[in-house]
Amino acid sequence: MALRPDRGRPASVLTAARADSDMDAQTRDIVTTELAPTATAADPGGLAAAVYAGGRVAFFNYGFADAAAKRPVTSDTLFNLASLRKLFEATLVALGAQRGELRLDDPVGKYLPELHGGYISRVTIGELVNHTSGLLLPTDHPPWANEAFSQDQFIAMLNAWMPPEGVQPGKQRICSHAGSWRGQSRGDGAGNHAAPGPGLLP
Repeated sequence: MALRPDRGRPASVLTAARADSDMDAQTRDIVTTELAPTATAADPGGLAAAVYAGGRVAFFNYGFADAAAKRPVTSDTLFNLASLRKLFEATLVALGAQRGELRLDDPVGKYLPELHGGYISRVTIGELVNHTSGLLLPTDHPPWANEAFSQDQFIAMLNAWMPPEGVQPGKQRICSHAGSWRGQSRGDGAGNHAAPGPGLLP
């Protein structure tokens, strides 16, 4: 292993450092070219990107998390992913099934015993994941409900829910947010929020 006499460091280490620096520069160029232009003063909100390349993670942040307060987006800013979260939740379910921690044909009541209603008790984890549960609540589609639900209220709604005639678990594909509900986080007025309660898988 060759050494640089000026620093006494192995040449391979310096080569790797230069490669990392080049990778960082390339990543920065791509983000600056492709993403940064979308975060302008004319567009509300902000943008955060985390790029994993070459075994390293780089963060890039643009715009405001709170435009009124001029609070910028940071690497710790929390975003509402909306339905994009379902991809991650479905992946977690698949990993759980692969590890033997759950089974896709298990009824949801095995993991949430409080779900014992006539219909929901027949729905499986797999049917929630692939949107064949048949669940379709007023909160699923526009016009969106303005009220929030506690976990107890939502559980009661699921237990009481009965489908239209002909709808059965596993027999139709209907996109439903009900299958990926996680509960409401609550603020105390001082910027502190409780973690969302447990809920159904996607």
